[in-house]
Amino acid sequence: MNMRGKWVGWYAYNNKKIDKIRGVDKTMFSIYIDTVNGNKFYGTVEDDKNTLGMEGIGRIEGTVEGNVMSFTKKMPFRTLLIRGERVIDKSKKHPTVYYKGTGVNDNSFKGEWKFKFGLTFIGMMPAILLPIKGTWEMKRETDIVEP
Repeated sequence: MNMRGKWVGWYAYNNKKIDKIRGVDKTMFSIYIDTVNGNKFYGTVEDDKNTLGMEGIGRIEGTVEGNVMSFTKKMPFRTLLIRGERVIDKSKKHPTVYYKGTGVNDNSFKGEWKFKFGLTFIGMMPAILLPIKGTWEMKRETDIVEP
């Protein structure tokens, strides 16, 4: 399957408390897959800031095996919810987000995402990053035609 092109979609948290704090139930995103090598793909991702997406343009790297897709999302700036407030720290990268899903057809995927447990510092204070999960869907918007 040729993954190259623009994909658009959304992700949501599996936690209604987080949705209530954020004030939105889905965050929209765009993925541009520009490089495919065998079953591996690479590209960029940008979350929609109007639906409280993470800041900056991130990198994705993934694989497709049959109808199963998995990829990592690495965003340049850390975005956290602290006591109900969205805090962006441009001096630190966001923890890696892990996505896995299945193809509904050649132009659509859906699945689950997660953050793993982690430890970070907010100023001088240590903070535990609890594992968080959610769901996602995306569909192909445009193809990139090979020259």
